[in-house]
Amino acid sequence: MIKDPAKSNQKPKEILGDGQDKKAERIREVRKTFKLSQRDFSYRIDRSHALISQMEKQKAPILSGTLDSIAVVFGINREWLENGSGEMIRGQYNRYDDIEYWRRKCEDLETGLRDMTVMVTEMWLIIQKYIDNKSNPLEEKIVDEIRRNSKDEDS
Repeated sequence: MIKDPAKSNQKPKEILGDGQDKKAERIREVRKTFKLSQRDFSYRIDRSHALISQMEKQKAPILSGTLDSIAVVFGINREWLENGSGEMIRGQYNRYDDIEYWRRKCEDLETGLRDMTVMVTEMWLIIQKYIDNKSNPLEEKIVDEIRRNSKDEDS
């Protein structure tokens, strides 16, 4: 983690030139483009939440290493970050390379599977209740077929 230079006695190794306000705006734009909170953004670029907050408020210098991290992690054009020239995103951003994208997709699938499991269980209980109340050879065949299929899927 890079420490906030305002809170230490050390001077930063490399502070980029003028235009800190514009760089701060561009950093915020990157964060907003990827729909990240300051905390999530800071985690992804391995900086402290406090430092990101201070940089966006223009109360901490924006170091070259921070711009490098943002460029690498998010596929951002380094020149755009530094001076606003060119396109923000280098080439084409591929969301399939984004770990957060896949984490959210897995959570969505897990929730969907949980919901489906509850539905199937409820349907099974309804079928069982119906079978217990009535004995019909055709229904028994259907239930036997369902049970056989579910055993085959378990194997």
